[in-house]
Amino acid sequence: MRPPRPIPASPWTWPPRPATGAGSASPTSSWRCETSARDLDPYGLVLHGGRWYVTGLDSRRAEIRVFRVDRVRSLQPAADPRATPPPPGYDPAAQLTAALGEVAGRHRVRVLLHTTLEQAARRIPPTAATLVRTAEGVLLETRAERFDTMAGYLAGLGCPLTVHHPAELREALARLSERLASSAASGGRDTGPVRER
Repeated sequence: MRPPRPIPASPWTWPPRPATGAGSASPTSSWRCETSARDLDPYGLVLHGGRWYVTGLDSRRAEIRVFRVDRVRSLQPAADPRATPPPPGYDPAAQLTAALGEVAGRHRVRVLLHTTLEQAARRIPPTAATLVRTAEGVLLETRAERFDTMAGYLAGLGCPLTVHHPAELREALARLSERLASSAASGGRDTGPVRER
């Protein structure tokens, strides 16, 4: 996983339109460069990483979706001006965080951090992983594309940890530990003066 750049705070959410507002048909281009038309009842706008995202009910798929605003090519009012209200307690920023996590990598990762939730939250932005306090520590759940990159990221957190899943991540951490130990051992020997080339 390539951790996202830290942001000053959680994604900022603009208050959503009232539920009585009209829906809209939005031809969009996906990250796979596929173009499609959507009937969307917008629930909120979220600013994250310098980009705007709109969340809302995609009536064609009957599910709440997230779209990047800069990929919306055009807008037009829906034929039916009535909009479906969001679920009680709906949080657009949380929806975006979950959506970004789904495309962050192919592999699901579950790691127990032996630290406090407060300490973990200082080092791990909310868009990088889900953190849950447990009796043993903090359960970190995220996704990763490369195990070696994730191993380096976890090592940089500076706290003891236990990998619950997957086994490939444990192996990547073991290899990283061996490389670090080898580097530390070779660095302790006097190899003589460095010759300029």
